Amino acid sequence: GEKTMVNIWLYPEVRYLQTVEVKGEKGSIRDIEPGRIIVQISQIRKLPVVLGEPDPIRAIRLLPGVQSAGDEVQGLVIRGGKPDQVLVLLDGGTVYNAGHLMGLFSVFNPDIVKQVTLYKGGIPPWYGGRMAGVLDVRVKEGNTKRWSVSGGIGLISSRITVEGPLLKDRVSIMIGGRRTYFDLVFGRWLNEFRYYFYDANIKISAKLSEASRLYLSAYTGDDVFRFKSVDGTFSFFMPWGNRTYTLRYTHIFGKGAFLNLMLIYNEYRSRIEASEGSLTVSMQTEISDAGFKAQVIHSTLVDGHKFRAGIDMIRHVVSPIIAEAVSGDQKVLNPSTKKKYALEIAPYISDEWQVSRRLSLILGLRYGIFAQVGPYTFYTYDELKRPTDSIVYPAWKLVKVYHSPEPRFSLKYEVDSLTTLKFSITYIRQYLQMVSNSAISTPFDLWVPAGLLIKPGSSLELSGGFFRTIKHVDFSVEGFYRRFWNVLEYRDNFVPDVNVDVDYDLLHGIGWSYGIEIGIWGKYKSFSGWLGYTLSWTWYKFDELNRGRPFPSKYDRRHDLSVVILWEPSWRWSISTSFVFGTGNTMTVPTHYILNQFVLIPVYTERNNVRLPPYHRLDISITYRGKIKKKYHHEFALTLYNVYNRQNVFFVWLETKGDWSTGLYSRFLQITLFPFLPALSWNFKF
Repeated sequence: GEKTMVNIWLYPEVRYLQTVEVKGEKGSIRDIEPGRIIVQISQIRKLPVVLGEPDPIRAIRLLPGVQSAGDEVQGLVIRGGKPDQVLVLLDGGTVYNAGHLMGLFSVFNPDIVKQVTLYKGGIPPWYGGRMAGVLDVRVKEGNTKRWSVSGGIGLISSRITVEGPLLKDRVSIMIGGRRTYFDLVFGRWLNEFRYYFYDANIKISAKLSEASRLYLSAYTGDDVFRFKSVDGTFSFFMPWGNRTYTLRYTHIFGKGAFLNLMLIYNEYRSRIEASEGSLTVSMQTEISDAGFKAQVIHSTLVDGHKFRAGIDMIRHVVSPIIAEAVSGDQKVLNPSTKKKYALEIAPYISDEWQVSRRLSLILGLRYGIFAQVGPYTFYTYDELKRPTDSIVYPAWKLVKVYHSPEPRFSLKYEVDSLTTLKFSITYIRQYLQMVSNSAISTPFDLWVPAGLLIKPGSSLELSGGFFRTIKHVDFSVEGFYRRFWNVLEYRDNFVPDVNVDVDYDLLHGIGWSYGIEIGIWGKYKSFSGWLGYTLSWTWYKFDELNRGRPFPSKYDRRHDLSVVILWEPSWRWSISTSFVFGTGNTMTVPTHYILNQFVLIPVYTERNNVRLPPYHRLDISITYRGKIKKKYHHEFALTLYNVYNRQNVFFVWLETKGDWSTGLYSRFLQITLFPFLPALSWNFKF
C-alpha cells in the first residue's frame, strides 16, 4: 500500500529516419489557448535567418498579427501596438530593449532558449504592465547527468554553451556566451567605426527535494558603438545594454497544488557621449526594477477548475535623462538627473473553468496599483521655462497614486473535433511608457513612468477567432479591435532641455487599432510551412497635434504578409524560404514653406502625411547535416538574406535645394540598411 517513486533517466541519441506519417484525430486546434502561441526552439532553427544566426524574435515576426516587415523596428509590433507595449520576459526578468545591431539580432542566444510563448491577445492576469502583448522566453536547465558543449561559428558572431552537473542528479549549471567579432575582423579597414555586441547567460538549477526546485538565472548583454574622425577632432561613443537576475523557488504540494516564488532584478542603460576638441557632452538614460512575485496554482480544489492566485511587487527607479558636460578639466554642466521612484503592486486571481466537454472559460482579475514616491522635487516654470516654484517630497512620501481593476475574460468553444471558436476581452494598464523623438527606433528612446503630469496608458481589446483543421491544413481567421488611452507623444517642435522635466513636453492622446488576421499552416510529406496575412488600421488622436484630427500611427500597416516554406528531402538536407511584404511606414514631411527674410521655413500641418514604399524581402536557408557520431553531430547552414537585394527604406529625409529667386525643388533621400547578405555558419554539439 506504500507509494513508490521511480526515476528513469533517458539519454537522447540522434537518429535520422525516413518520414513516418501517422494519421489520426488532429488535436492541436483544441489545445491552443485564446491569443497564445508557443514556438519551440526546434522550429526557430529551421527558419531562414540573417547572417546565419537563429533568432526567436525574427521567427515570431513571421506569425499573423505580428508586424513582419521592417528593418527599423527593435522589438515586436503586435496588433497596432508600439514595441514598448509588448512585455518581454527572460526567465521572469523584464528586458527593456530586446535588440542588438538596430534590431538585426535579438538578445536571446538560441542555444540557451527552451521555449518561447507569445500572447497577442487574451493576456492572462498573471501578466501586466504592457498594453499590446507578452513575449515570455524561458531558459533551459543544464544537464544533471553529463557535460555537453554546443555552439556555432558564423560570419560576424560566434556562440558557445556549456552545461553539466555540479552535483550529479541534483545541481546543474548552464553557461552560454555570444559575441560579434566584426570589429576584430574588419577593424583595420574601418578605422573610424567600431561596433560589437555580446551576450552572457548562466543558469543554476538545484533539486532540493523530490518536490522542490531552486533556480538562479542571470543575463548580461551590451552593444558598443564607437566613431572617431580621421583627424581625431571628433569622437562618438554609444553603449547600451540589459541586465536581468532572477531567483526562483518552486514546490509541488499534494493534491494538485503548486507554489512559485521569485525574486527579480533587472536594469537597462543607454548612453551617448560626444567629444569635439576639449569639450565632452554625455547623456544617459537608465531604468531598473527590483521585486518579488508569488503565485499559487491549484488544479484539483474543485472539479473542472484550475485556480491561480498571486501578487507582483516591483520597485522602479527611472532616470529619463542624466546629462553632463566637461571642457578640459572643468565641468561646464554638472551631472543632472531627475530620478523618479515608483512602487507597483498587483494582486491577481484567475479560474480556468472547463464548463463542459466543449466549452472552457478563463475568468481573471488583476488589480494594478502604481505609486510615485519620493524623493522627488516638482517644479513649476514660466513661459521661458524658468523655475518659479517647487514642492519637495521626502523619501517614500506618496507623490501620486493610480489604481484600477484589470479584468480578463477568454472563451473557447469546440464546435467539433476539428473546429474551435475563441473570444477574449482584455483590459490592461501600462504605467511605464517609452517615447521617441525620431523616425526610427533607437536605443536612446526614453522610458517615462506615470506620475503627477503623466497618466498611465490603458488598452481594451476585443478579439475573436475561428479555427478549422482540414486534412493536413490548419486554418484560422481572427478579428480584433483595440482601444488605447493616454498614449504619449512629444509636442510639436520639441527640443530636449536637460534642466526641465521631460514630462512637461509630453502630450496624452487616444488611439485605436482594428483588423483581421488569416493564418494557414500545412504539412505534406517532406514539405511544411505557413502563410500569415494581416489587414489592419492604427490611428491616433491628440487635441494638440494635427489640429486635433486623427492621423495614422507610425506603425500603421495596411497589409502585412509572411510566407514560410520548409522542405526536408532527406535527413541530411533541409531548405527553407521566407518571404515578407508590408505596406510602407508613415512619415511627416512639410506641406509648404514660408519665406521669412529670405529664409525658407518648412511648415508641417499634417502628421504622418506620406507613406514610404512597400517593404518586401526574400530569404533562403540551406542546411547540411554532417555524419552522425555517437556523442557528436554538426551541421552547416548557408543563409541568403534579401536574395534579390531589395533596397528597402531604413531612413528617409527630405532635401530642399535652390533659393527663392531661382526656384526650389525637393527630393527624398534614403538609407538602405541591409542589402543582400550571404552567410555560412557551422553549428555543433558534443
